[in-house]
Amino acid sequence: MDNPLKNVNKTNSISENVTRDTLEKIQRNTSQNFWMNFAIWKSSILFLLIIDQLTKYSARINLIFNHPVEVIPNVLNWRLLYNTGAAFSVFSNQTFLLAIISGLVALGLIIYSLKNLSESSKLKTLFLAFIISGAIGNLIDRVLFSQVTDFIDLLILPGNFAVFNFADVYINIAVALFIVDWFLDKK
Repeated sequence: MDNPLKNVNKTNSISENVTRDTLEKIQRNTSQNFWMNFAIWKSSILFLLIIDQLTKYSARINLIFNHPVEVIPNVLNWRLLYNTGAAFSVFSNQTFLLAIISGLVALGLIIYSLKNLSESSKLKTLFLAFIISGAIGNLIDRVLFSQVTDFIDLLILPGNFAVFNFADVYINIAVALFIVDWFLDKK
């Protein structure tokens, strides 16, 4: 006659193996997800920063300060301006303070990203890449030039809208992606 405890031990052993296998698969998938998201995150940040810095450099060497160059009539001009403040010239002439704040925000977002990339959706990974790129793009200008280079002048926006740069665009894209991700998480 079979010992009933022997069957219980076999069942426990099988259960432990299934649990161990499942945990190993989860760890492998989490690790793969982290590295996939890390590659997307890192390459997106690098690409976006290169675009931001190259366009600002091009504006500084090819445009005359506050002299608009028509790109699309009544829609878009290139107009070189320098901003010593934040968005819409808030905190003007507070470059050092803004550089510290930008640096701390960028560092905090980088740390948050690295801790959460394995659980992040692709959309959240892109949101983090855009906002980090925007913060670092303008931080580079503040550190190197004590001001931010702005050159995109959209004429179709109401009133005398601010002139901005790609780093500013990235921050706005990040906000939009965050809102979309938030609504998708709610469903």
